[in-house]
Amino acid sequence: DAVPGLFPAGCLETAFARFRNALVALLAAGGPDADTRPLNELQQAYFVSRAAAGTADWDGCQLYQCFHLADLDLDRLQSVWLSVVSRHEVLRTEIGLDGRALVRRSAPGRWHVPVADISGVGRAAAVSRIRDDMTRRAFPLARGPHAELLVTRDRAGFTVHLAVDLIVADALSIELLFRELLSEYAGETPGRPRPAPGAPPAGEEQD
Repeated sequence: DAVPGLFPAGCLETAFARFRNALVALLAAGGPDADTRPLNELQQAYFVSRAAAGTADWDGCQLYQCFHLADLDLDRLQSVWLSVVSRHEVLRTEIGLDGRALVRRSAPGRWHVPVADISGVGRAAAVSRIRDDMTRRAFPLARGPHAELLVTRDRAGFTVHLAVDLIVADALSIELLFRELLSEYAGETPGRPRPAPGAPPAGEEQD
């Protein structure tokens, strides 16, 4: 339990989800289910800048997008996210302290997407704070994945937030990943004809 109002809306849910997912990643660390690869030139540029920062704060280079829904099936979203991760190795890539990429051959068996209630804050203010946090807080090296998915809930519905580190994918690729996640959740992917609950996205943002 926490004292009400002590932490910003969504802070505790997000921190707990990061802890749970870190344990999942830790259990999968190393072993025969991963390949080690050299970084390409652009990845090396991002890596050198981040490694040179040492323990100092690093603003990071993430691409953020979000979309709004009137209703949300969380289990479906988590399942679709793992499906997207299984198809795209950039979402299974971890950049190590040695300047090499560790690419896992399969997606984790489970993933926890936090849902934070922001009803008492207001959507615009909460989304702005979350966007700033997800884009200005760099993903740490040697601790994958370099992507984060979370959900906020307010009186108007739900907002799905996604941030992906540019060290693992370029902006266009991240945009395509985001649209694939949205399309598959909506049931537009072949083999997934069931429509998602709620109305179509009421809006989409990116940073």
